[in-house]
Amino acid sequence: MMTSTVTAPPWFQRVSVSAGAHMPLAWLSRQQATGVRVYWQARDRSLEVAGIGAAHRIVGPTAVAQAQALAAQGDEGLRLFGGVRFDATHRGDGSWDGFPDACFVVPEIELVRDADGVRFVANIPDGVNVADVNARLVRMAAQASGEVGGDWQVGDWQVGEPRARQDVPDRPGWDRIMQSALLAMDACEIEKIVLARRTALTFGRAVDALALLARLRDVTPDCFHFCMQFSEAATFIGASPERFYRRCGRLLETEAVAGTRPRGKSAEADCRLGDELLASAKERHEHLCVRDMIREVLASVGTAVRVDPAPILLRLARGQHLFSGLAATLHDGVSDADLFDKLHPTPAVGGAPTPSAMARIRAWEPFDRGWYAAPVGWISRDASEFAVAIRSALCRDKALLLYSGAGIVPGSSASGEWDEIEHKIQDFAGILDDAAGRDT
Repeated sequence: MMTSTVTAPPWFQRVSVSAGAHMPLAWLSRQQATGVRVYWQARDRSLEVAGIGAAHRIVGPTAVAQAQALAAQGDEGLRLFGGVRFDATHRGDGSWDGFPDACFVVPEIELVRDADGVRFVANIPDGVNVADVNARLVRMAAQASGEVGGDWQVGDWQVGEPRARQDVPDRPGWDRIMQSALLAMDACEIEKIVLARRTALTFGRAVDALALLARLRDVTPDCFHFCMQFSEAATFIGASPERFYRRCGRLLETEAVAGTRPRGKSAEADCRLGDELLASAKERHEHLCVRDMIREVLASVGTAVRVDPAPILLRLARGQHLFSGLAATLHDGVSDADLFDKLHPTPAVGGAPTPSAMARIRAWEPFDRGWYAAPVGWISRDASEFAVAIRSALCRDKALLLYSGAGIVPGSSASGEWDEIEHKIQDFAGILDDAAGRDT
């Protein structure tokens, strides 16, 4: 096995050892001793990284800018993984304890799979014996390559039936919030608002977040998959269909994803639902709210703004959405922190106008969104990529907190939007039902 050392910021070294395994998530599921675990799989499967420990951690309101500054000192392979809260001004009931307003980490050990193959990488701070860490990497690589025995599958969490379920808001509460939203639209106070729901499931044993993520990944192949854990208290996982943005140098790519229908049970039904989505004035209005806001932001930070001429269908395993791609060439000096400030939250997860919608989300939603619907991803020297953390769950001991939302525009109904959210959480609920069936 070959070992290589690459350029990094002056306070640590990066050492790499080639590995034969193609299972970063399975490896990560074995690493239970550390309080920090991160996982990222790109939507197109071009990159998969699992990391443990924190060689360096950045926390606070300037974390995005600090992460980009640190990454600029390293080689192109150095990535900082993390994200931010949906709304740093809102605090809830403590369910998101352990998740700062913003946090990025350089993992101590990574298992990376990309176009160059699979390798273990160590980010070694000053004062740590490099030879000892290198020997540890060689042992990990040997086991992952089958030179040392081991079962490299993600464990199978035996869930059983949930002992309790709580929806916040409950159905009467949802109806009241919806009525308030529609009245605000009638009064032209808001054009669109995204309202969310938290479904808390309680089990008889601790939730295995990575086993759940592995199952989720199997049934959502066209999504970003992520895990963010910064302490042993809780783990945030998700399968998001939506890119926040991807930046390669000064080229920025983003997208508007809004408007939803389920997939049909037959090809004919699937086409009918898709055509219905494309023809729906309500859904197209919701989608255009998102697309137009993003286009305005791109025009303010870049040139050569490109927008798909008309929305198309984004068909996923369990749903289909209206999709428009957007791109621009960023002005010199525009940073990832600038993009966060201007793009988050988009009307796809907040509403329009943004200040009015955000004020009402704070006032009406009886729970803390935490990192739900916020950007999660990574920053490197020359690039960055973030997903919008929707279709996500917070795993805390025996509780599984599921989050999902729906875009409300004139013409929305309380029952229809409740049902849409219920359908979205089925990515998780369906996995739990299948697992419970295997237990019996």
